[in-house]
Amino acid sequence: LAHYDEARTQLGQALDLARSMGLAGTEDDCLRDLGLIAYHQGAYATARCYYEQALAIDQAIGDRRGESATLVRLGAVSRELGDSVTALAYYEQALAIDRATGDRDDEADGLRGIGMIAYDRGDYPAARVAYTESLTLERATGDREGQAACLAALGMVARVLGDFDAAQEALAQALVINQEISDRCHEAAVRPDLALLCSQRGKHQAAYEHAQKALELARALGARYVEATAL
Repeated sequence: LAHYDEARTQLGQALDLARSMGLAGTEDDCLRDLGLIAYHQGAYATARCYYEQALAIDQAIGDRRGESATLVRLGAVSRELGDSVTALAYYEQALAIDRATGDRDDEADGLRGIGMIAYDRGDYPAARVAYTESLTLERATGDREGQAACLAALGMVARVLGDFDAAQEALAQALVINQEISDRCHEAAVRPDLALLCSQRGKHQAAYEHAQKALELARALGARYVEATAL
């Protein structure tokens, strides 16, 4: 719900309790979630610090699933900081763990990360393959947040490739899911993509409305990157 201050307070209390009781598995969960808050607020260096602490704990206690989840998030931070080589390495490490352990839900996250790197590098066919495979896994596990993320990514690929109908369908589905699960942060993120698509299709009023709504959400959530994109 993007109530970040409240979430940070609760997580801070949980982290203190976990440390005082020697609950390493809970400690790394708290650190990952604190990193996620920082990530959503654009504080990428802070997020990376939390994730690196979580990763050290994951590896020390042999938590393979936690290690994979942390590696995916480190990949996302590295990508935002412009280090695609490191990001790809993190995603590939996570994917290898998930395939070794049979964790299909987390495997979908690693695939989506690899798709993002391919997209950033302009390899749109490879990105589409990775996103499509990830979406199949997300649907199989019932992860609606993951499904929305894959659909939004597939919509971006379709738009770049000039398949505007497919892009519209995918982005519209992503928007609906985000609204249904009350994920305002990702709703804010997908609306600028819809705005750009509408603009390219000559639907300028609809484009303006999506961008304006994205701007309002981003400012309410403190999501500065999305705010800039909407502007």
